[in-house]
Amino acid sequence: EALIESYAIFSSLNFNIILYDQRGCGRSENPGGHPVKHCDNVSDLEKLISFLIKEANISPKIIIGHSYGAKLLYDYLAKTNNNLFGVFISTATSILTPRINNLLLDLAYLKSKDRDRYQELLEQFENFNDDDIWNITEKLSDIFHENENRSNIYWANMDWKDKVTCIQKNINLPMSRAVFTSVREDLYLSKKNYLINFQLLNSDNYLRINGLHDLIMNGQASLNDKSLGTKIFFKSSHYPHIEENTRFCREINAIIN
Repeated sequence: EALIESYAIFSSLNFNIILYDQRGCGRSENPGGHPVKHCDNVSDLEKLISFLIKEANISPKIIIGHSYGAKLLYDYLAKTNNNLFGVFISTATSILTPRINNLLLDLAYLKSKDRDRYQELLEQFENFNDDDIWNITEKLSDIFHENENRSNIYWANMDWKDKVTCIQKNINLPMSRAVFTSVREDLYLSKKNYLINFQLLNSDNYLRINGLHDLIMNGQASLNDKSLGTKIFFKSSHYPHIEENTRFCREINAIIN
């Protein structure tokens, strides 16, 4: 909202946009206070879309998900078989891709920070499997938050990074590590959640947008994807809808028109 109000990032969008906060995030509460699960978020999204259509008399044309929100969107569409057009921003074909890339980046930082600890973790890679990814990631959670340069990886346009960082400080909304952890644990608990098979969706009913510089989602690998359902934003990293917001609006307008 602040980016829209301060910098009019979606001013060239010819249609209305509805934003919402996931359960326990931003200004959204967590009813009952129980650990938030990924399935809760899928259910909430289903209820929200139903409310818009049946109660608010609003007929959505497109639903957009970014990063984890793209995985949430995929599971919602797969569950409901809804004909809404899905736009998936900054996503991989497996949730293991960002998990492994994050892990390798943290390990690279640890080499210069604590070489002995790095060597100790490196020994665990002799028999590496999916469970190891989760266990080692948890051991490195302090490194993830400690590395001040970590956030630079998520941005190609540093001016936009500075603007977003300034807004975040001014708003100062609390960030719930508990919600982040509980959703992630639930997501990685079952291997059936790992793959995101876009081939199961109607190729005329979705669009993937990845930033070329997005090392986390391995966006540059999408250059090999020649399908009509994928577009690369060459001046963006993890936030193409912000970093190249004019082009983003143009793509959305074209879809609806």
